[in-house]
Amino acid sequence: MKYVIGTRGSKLALAQTNWVKQKLEKAYPLDTFEIAVIKTKGDRIQDIALDKMKDKGLFVKEIEQQLLDKRIDFAIHSLKDMPSEIPEGLCFCHAWECEDARDALILREATSFEKLKKNACIGTGSKRRAFQLQKLRPDIQCVGIRGNVDTRLQKMEIEQLDGIIMAAAGFSRLGLQDRISYIFSPEEMVPACGQGILAIECRKKDSALISKINALSDKKAMLRWEMERGFLKAMEGSCHVPIGAYLEDKNDHISFHCVYGNEDGTNLKQLHLEGSHQEKQGLLKQAVHNMKEHGKVYLVGGGPGRSDLLTLKGKALLEKADCILYDRLLENDMLLFAKEDCELIYVGKQAGNHAMKQEEINELLVKKAHQYACVVRLKGGDPYVFGRGGEEALYLKKQGIAFEVVPGVSSALAGLAYAGIPITHRGVAGGFHVVSAHDKKDALADIDFLSIAKSKDTCVFMMGLSKLNEIVDRLLACGKDAFTPIAVISHATWTSQKTVYGTLKDIKEKLIMTPLDSPALIVVGNVVSLHEELSFVEKQMLYGCRILYPRPHTTSSMTYKLKEKGAAVTELSTGQIHYFTKRLSALDYKNYNVLVCTSKHSAWALFQSLKENKQDIRALGNMKIYCVGSATAKIFEEHLIQVEVPEVFCADALSLFLKQKLKKEDSVLFLSGNMYSEHLYSVLLQGSALHHVIVYENEVCSVDEDICIKDYDMLVFTCSSAVKACAKLLKQEEVPVIISIGEATTKTLKEAGITNIYTAPYSTFDGCIEKIEEVWRKQKDVL
Repeated sequence: MKYVIGTRGSKLALAQTNWVKQKLEKAYPLDTFEIAVIKTKGDRIQDIALDKMKDKGLFVKEIEQQLLDKRIDFAIHSLKDMPSEIPEGLCFCHAWECEDARDALILREATSFEKLKKNACIGTGSKRRAFQLQKLRPDIQCVGIRGNVDTRLQKMEIEQLDGIIMAAAGFSRLGLQDRISYIFSPEEMVPACGQGILAIECRKKDSALISKINALSDKKAMLRWEMERGFLKAMEGSCHVPIGAYLEDKNDHISFHCVYGNEDGTNLKQLHLEGSHQEKQGLLKQAVHNMKEHGKVYLVGGGPGRSDLLTLKGKALLEKADCILYDRLLENDMLLFAKEDCELIYVGKQAGNHAMKQEEINELLVKKAHQYACVVRLKGGDPYVFGRGGEEALYLKKQGIAFEVVPGVSSALAGLAYAGIPITHRGVAGGFHVVSAHDKKDALADIDFLSIAKSKDTCVFMMGLSKLNEIVDRLLACGKDAFTPIAVISHATWTSQKTVYGTLKDIKEKLIMTPLDSPALIVVGNVVSLHEELSFVEKQMLYGCRILYPRPHTTSSMTYKLKEKGAAVTELSTGQIHYFTKRLSALDYKNYNVLVCTSKHSAWALFQSLKENKQDIRALGNMKIYCVGSATAKIFEEHLIQVEVPEVFCADALSLFLKQKLKKEDSVLFLSGNMYSEHLYSVLLQGSALHHVIVYENEVCSVDEDICIKDYDMLVFTCSSAVKACAKLLKQEEVPVIISIGEATTKTLKEAGITNIYTAPYSTFDGCIEKIEEVWRKQKDVL
């Protein structure tokens, strides 16, 4: 087989490529290899400093294009010249044995670095080298220099430079080691990421060629590649900033050096970490964390509190955040957008009970900005509408911390809409006032009640429930009509929203009859009377239904669907799912012709394992796949795989289904959790071979026993493990209606002594919701 190798045309590039060519020729004598020289933009433009050129990949773009065009078969680069991202369709092969990574000083006259004269002039085209050199010797003057090894040596003589700094690896590969005057240790000068390592770049589809090249790889070089390039990518490094990393493998441990700074070198950080080989990812993460400048704080408006009313940018920042400081005026499911390792800090305030003073919050924001790259201050409503966001922004500005404000939908607008009240309406109210009902001393705020009383505009009093009587009295005293409509909205937009409508004359009495909790909005104006026609929340099918939903992992689609129908859902964590995807790594799926998955978790584990092992659906071959229900089937369908499911979604139905489908000669792969149907297992044994792999575990944890379940209208159970976790709760004196997803869960409930059970008509979330609606409709009819 003939292979064409692409490379630049410098002596060093050709020396590197010839070295690769000779190793390949020795390893694969039946193949032939020839070299194609390609000129790059970086080779053509020699009069502009690298950091002044905006293009990435100055020395590789043309070569990569020829690789994509199939004019060459693979390319040889210096890894340190490669951008952190390469074009789609290309990949790097494994690294081979590398040269000395350190930087070398070549002197024109002086015999050593120590004897270099004061104010010496040193040539280098690298900010990383220049800034580190000046840290060692502030007196040294650095001048820009470009070109290959020969060109730079000539420039040193012609321009009478005292010396130049270049990679020791280049001099070694060219046999010019005797020209080196001094080699900087990593403690003195951290090398460029990947310096001394060759990057062999191929097309992803050329698997045979990649295998040949990878067979000659070196483990220590691969470790250096992983750590140093990992640092470069995480720091989003380029030639515009000084950045370097070097990993020393000392057999019994590793030593990681890194450097990073800003463009002008005024803030240059060097770091040296040591640890075991097993701690390498931790070292890399720590290095990136320590090197990054202080993070940015985002003042994010959480809107009226519902996660589905959060802005798209707000959601994206919650998903990205390293730390979230959040308020009280938010539903907890909004925090589920946060990644697993995000630090969550509650700083909420309510009347007479402040988790943290505002001054402490300000200081904490600065502290966390120095600790994390992305800090989110999640505030109810809009940060600048009675949210003290302006104070926080000014404090951050004073402390030199970058910040950004992400507006939110104010509850002054959204809360009214959810109560069926338009804040303005043609012919009724042409404007509106939004005021805070209390001042910083928690007394009634200094409000111009006379102007409000005379105006036809809508007036919204924020945080005013405790001041309602005073507000009503002052409005009446200023001449406001006693029959002016007024509404008090508690927990506006939440599934627990309650609203009391009345007039200035009778609202006090109505609130005594129907007390409300804060946070609450007070709305005064004729637009309130429109609620009878425009109200929609109270008309939702499950409005007012309080549901306790014990479940063993994160928020489900059923919770969302129930809330959309108006139910107030409280999720109760009963456990955690742990996946064991590595148990599938050694499997050869060709050995099986039947695959059985009992839940969406086993399906997820399967596809995650394929991804981890760089496989795709072709690895599953022509297996017949059987699933317990539609949720599991959906995961396969998303990967364009058709599966068979029984008409009834439960393990017993699947057992009966498979009893008719399986043949004695079938070889079955059974993927399940740690809790599975023994009956199903016995049915699967009828094949010639059964391989059972437990790919996840449902770890049951104890639940809060202080929860009073009589405060709920219904309990919903979608698995037996949740029932077992709630065993003590179910022994309370007053147990509400129980909704069960299927017969298996119902059986577990009956074993626990529960009788007031309604089983879903089919074992899916939609089946549960259908039964919940049916039961709630009957309860409302009784009421």
